Amino acid sequence: MDSDRREQIRLTLRRLAESQAAMIEFLQQAQKLVEEEFLLDPVEYFRRTTSSSPLRGNTTHLQVEPTLLSVSYRGKTCFLGNSYSFHLLHHLAQKTNRYVSRQELFDAVWEGDRSEEALRSTVKVLRKRLREAGLAELADAIDGSTKGHYVLKLTS
Repeated sequence: MDSDRREQIRLTLRRLAESQAAMIEFLQQAQKLVEEEFLLDPVEYFRRTTSSSPLRGNTTHLQVEPTLLSVSYRGKTCFLGNSYSFHLLHHLAQKTNRYVSRQELFDAVWEGDRSEEALRSTVKVLRKRLREAGLAELADAIDGSTKGHYVLKLTS
């Protein structure tokens, strides 16, 4: 090999080593930032940032927290996630103690038509999840006994 070719190889390898060192430094900085972020308690962070925004029904005991995708009632909390169950309860909570038509629920929760079966199934899943979280009283407050309507019956 001639000396020019060897010099090109040496320079290329040096640049490669320098770029690898820069990449390692960049990754270490990113790792440090991620570690600092994980030291934050996400639940506490979201509570702090949404403390003024929980939806409160007509009762002082109910809190639907859209940012946390959860509901709290009488000191107990149930995480529902980004689900039809959460959106259904959220909509009913906005109209506590008022009857809401199936069609309004279809429009609000599913953004269009769905079957009565889908609505009943979602209510069933919602009640089950609430009961499992110790919120049986809230689960029982979801009433669908009036034909074509649902209501969240809560007393203050």
